[in-house]
Amino acid sequence: MKRGAEDQANAGKGSSFEGKPWEARYPFWQLYLAVALLSACPILICVYLFRLRFAPESVGQANLYLLLAGVVALFGLGVGRKVIGGLIRQLVAANNALEKHLLEQKKTARDLRAELSDRQKMQEGLRKLAMVDELTGFYNRLGFIKIGGGQIELAQALKRGFYLIVIGLDELKNINTDYGKREGERALTQIADILRASFRVSDTIARLRDDEFVIIAMKARRDSAQILADRCDRVLKFANKQNARPYHLSFNLGFSYFNPRNPVTLETLIDEADSAMSKNKKGSQSPQTVRKAVNSVNAPAMSS
Repeated sequence: MKRGAEDQANAGKGSSFEGKPWEARYPFWQLYLAVALLSACPILICVYLFRLRFAPESVGQANLYLLLAGVVALFGLGVGRKVIGGLIRQLVAANNALEKHLLEQKKTARDLRAELSDRQKMQEGLRKLAMVDELTGFYNRLGFIKIGGGQIELAQALKRGFYLIVIGLDELKNINTDYGKREGERALTQIADILRASFRVSDTIARLRDDEFVIIAMKARRDSAQILADRCDRVLKFANKQNARPYHLSFNLGFSYFNPRNPVTLETLIDEADSAMSKNKKGSQSPQTVRKAVNSVNAPAMSS
């Protein structure tokens, strides 16, 4: 009973070819016809030969079979040629479609690679921006910690020491209070220009805090702290003469020295130089000049 119900249901649904033209039901009908016609040709030729051998008096009928075989052969060849030509055209069209699809896939792959490259460049740019101080263009503290760690590794590999200098801008708070935050930012950018003019391009400069900068002078000799301080003093005095401001720029320097034979961490170097700079700032009496101090167990003794 259940089987009969299923058969009736399937019969009610009808065939999958229902409503379709017969060409769609038999897509290769022309090929079948060509094969059938060409297969009939040998049969007709055999009938012709048989009549010619055993019934020579009916040569006319035999010739009729031969003529029919020729007509069938020609018709079969014509149909076969049409079928083969259609198949070739379909193959060519399929090949062209495949080539077009492959070209589109290659173009898509190139576009994806280009987009990935652009995103990687964008991410690299964002990472660099995350390590750069927007106001001065120097590294920020994060960028300096990353770059400075590499500088320490390089100094240890080359067995060559370097100076780390912390520079504190004087009276930035008073400049902001008296002349506005924009003037305070202008003072910081001018200090940044002074530092660029005072140190080598190969030196690493960063803005450590609001009013403090830090420099790694990799190529500075161990006895060159005073030379560095004097150079900053000259550039600062020249800048104060060139710029008409209602105040004078001044800053303090604190030095620490990295000795590859007695290495310390970057944070230790920063703390030592910052401590030296703070002590020198408290003991200073000249607000318009550069003042330096060296404070490191690795550095030679120098006077403030």
